[in-house]
Amino acid sequence: MKAALLYEPRKIRLEDLPEPGIKNPNDVLLRVQSVGICGSDVHYYAEGTIGGTVMMEPLVIGHEPAGTVVEVGSGVRSLKPGDRVAIDPAIHCGE
Repeated sequence: MKAALLYEPRKIRLEDLPEPGIKNPNDVLLRVQSVGICGSDVHYYAEGTIGGTVMMEPLVIGHEPAGTVVEVGSGVRSLKPGDRVAIDPAIHCGE
């Protein structure tokens, strides 16, 4: 898959990354169709920091995606392939 990676302020490269997959029973795999750009993304791009947090390279910016469910893990009961979703960036698994 293609992803835009920020390596340092104002230096973005479009690169191929491995396709993600279901690893755990509660995983959900999405086909991302749009991503919002927020103030923290702009700060990381322009300055490499947001507040006291310094970006670690490379960083895929954009953390407000929406898309379609492609696959779900065996423990997922509330979603199914084809569902359209928006992601709350304040709730994450850390990966």
